[in-house]
Formats: sequence, C-alpha cells, structure tokens
Amino acid sequence: MDSSKTIGNYVIEEPIGRGGMGIVYRGRHVTLQRTVALKSISPRGSHDLRRMRHRFEREAFIQAQLDHPGIVKIYDYVVSEQAYFIIMEFVEGSSLAQLIAREQGALPVERALDLFEQILEAVEYAHSFVYRDEKGATHRGIVHRDLKPPNILVTPGDRIKVTDFGIVKLVGAEATDTSNIAYGSPRYVSPEQAEGLPLDQRSDIYSLGVILYEMLTGEPPFGGRKGGEEAMARSEILRAHVESKARPPTELNPEIADEVERVVCRALEKKPERRFATAADFLRALRRARGREPVEVAAAHDADVAGRSDNTGSVGDVTDEALRDEYHTQPIKSSACPACGEESAPEDEVCRACGHDLASSPATSELARQDATARQGRRVLKLAAVSLALLALLATIVLLIRRNDFDVARKEAALTADAGATPTP
Repeated sequence: MDSSKTIGNYVIEEPIGRGGMGIVYRGRHVTLQRTVALKSISPRGSHDLRRMRHRFEREAFIQAQLDHPGIVKIYDYVVSEQAYFIIMEFVEGSSLAQLIAREQGALPVERALDLFEQILEAVEYAHSFVYRDEKGATHRGIVHRDLKPPNILVTPGDRIKVTDFGIVKLVGAEATDTSNIAYGSPRYVSPEQAEGLPLDQRSDIYSLGVILYEMLTGEPPFGGRKGGEEAMARSEILRAHVESKARPPTELNPEIADEVERVVCRALEKKPERRFATAADFLRALRRARGREPVEVAAAHDADVAGRSDNTGSVGDVTDEALRDEYHTQPIKSSACPACGEESAPEDEVCRACGHDLASSPATSELARQDATARQGRRVLKLAAVSLALLALLATIVLLIRRNDFDVARKEAALTADAGATPTP
C-alpha cells in the first residue's frame, strides 16, 4: 500500500469534488472496507492549522453526534501536518447545484417542493438538536450558516443529504472579511450575515428561502446565473440582500402557485422577525400552501403558538453573548435543580430546596434534568430501603420484647403455682 495515499486508517482514492476549500476524495477504511468521502480542508498557513485545530476537533466532535437520514454522517476526522480531513458518509448522486445546472433553469415545481421539504426536515432537526460538547455541557441547536446548493446532495432516488455544518467555515478555508462573512457564497447569505450582525437560526431560514427561489426559478434572487457573478460584484450582491427586493418568483416561472410564492417571499423578508421563526414553521406553511396539511391542524398550531407567545422568548432574543464562543449554539435553560431534582423558577439563581447554585451549573439541560430525576429516584429508593430496614428492626425489637414479657409472665405464673401448692403431710 502506498503510504502517501493513506491518512490515518483511510486509503485516499480518486477525487470526486473540488472547491475553494479543498478537495473531496472517495476513500475506504483500511480494515472495515467501508467506502467513505474524505474532505481535505487546507488552512491559509501553518499558523492557522495550529490555531484552529482545537476548534476544528470540537466542531467535528459535536457534528458527529448529528444522526438524521437527511444529514451526511461524520464518522471521523484526521489532522495531518498540512491539512484537516473530515471522514464522512459517502453519498451517491450529485449536488443540488449540479442538478439545477443540468436543468438549465427551474426544476419541475412539484419535484422542487418535494426535495425542499426534505431539506427543511434536516435543518429543523439540526436547529433543535440537543447534544453535549467536549466538556460535557449540554446545548441545543446547530445553525448551519452556509446553506447553499453545493452543500445539499441529491441521491439517484431523490433523497436529500445536507452537508458541511460549519466545519469548513471555522477553519478559514474560504476567504472572509473582518466581519467573518463567507465571500465564497454571497448569493445565499442573509441580510444580517451580509452586515456582520449576530446570527441565529432565522439566518438559515433566509438562506433556505434563497435556495427555494432558485429551485423554482432557475436562478437566485440576486446575482443570478443569467448575468453571472461577474456582472454583479460581490459587494453589490451583499448590498442587494440588505436593501433590494427580489423579483416575484411567478414573474420568472408562472407555474408557481400564488400560495407557494407567498411562502417563499416570507422566508426572504429582510428583517429576521418577519420570517418564519423555525424551519418547522417554514415546512408547515409550505405544506399548507400545497394543500398537504389539514386546515384544522394548521389552525390548532397557530392558536397554540399565539397562546404561548406571551410567556416564551422568541429566537430574536438570542444575541452573540447568548451564543457559545460566538458559535452557533445556546445552553438549554432547565427548570430542574441538577443537584436535587426539585423544580425551580426560571429566575431562581439558588435552589430553594437544597441551596444549590443554579447559575453556575453547566448541567442546565434536558439531560441534566433526567440525571437529576434519576438521582432523586435513587435517593427515594435508598430512603425506602432504610425505612424498610428500620421497620424490620422495630418489628424484631417488638417481637423480642413480647417474647421476653411472655417468658417473665410464665415464670411468675410458675412461682405463683409453686407458692400456692399444699404441702403433702
């Protein structure tokens, strides 16, 4: 075996993709003989390689926990002297970008919507995913931040696989400005991303709106293929995301239903609070526009959301300070004390039952609540066992006392009988 074509436990075979961030190879595990995809990511220099290694490993550790049929699975990672390698699930098929290019225009509307619903399902899973970081702290949600057709794979059976949940961006593979804007894909960034503002999952919603627009019309709303990126400078595309209104999709494709167009336009709202709050809301609205969600179910959901709006924070409440390491997650707020399992109010900093410091505890999550419940259950079992032991001891003592009293009474009766007996003359 040629060692120059191996990395870790993997044999590197032919390249199957190439981009600004590096090369994707077909590969296989040396012993398992499993076909994999190896993505090489080359940082800008040796300093970047050393500086970003820990962050890369942390990202790979977290993203390897994602387990959804619509997300490319990460198996492993390797860091060499020159590059990072991400070992991923090998997916037969092509990217959504290649699919659109082959169509030389819009995809058939129903096929586009069927594919896009799968994308929404995968993104919603990532946005609501609960996971542990390498320190054991629990967080909810991974925001992609670089959704675009090249990062969405389509199998021959029209199954969707979303890839590249942020690892490439973190190691600086694409040129970025001081605002950390990925200039490699200006057509798909949200207005807040174009301005270097804090991001949350609604930034992904906008990018998804751009992708759906392109699937239905054959070109993105700004910097489209007909003019080419050269005809519109990158800075102009970014400014258009912030200031310009996209052409109505029906002007480019009359086959798009008005209800579907309204869904697309809402996802493309400039202000995050005017978009869909979640990918689940986006998916529900799209299915409703297609007549695939019963009206009564949709109405019940809308009423439920309205009923909860007064006492639950919106996604817009999340700021950079709330995001971990200017990263894309937020700790989960729990209502259970991780020490004793007792319920606590959201504003409590100290547990009212045991005095535990709630503010400093890293275990503020659903998993922590489960752990606390388990500890409480074990404590109840211990108390029950002790109580049973005490009851058994008490029963034994009572039995002994009764037995002793019986023996004393019997002896007294015997003495009385002896004393009262008449002597024989």
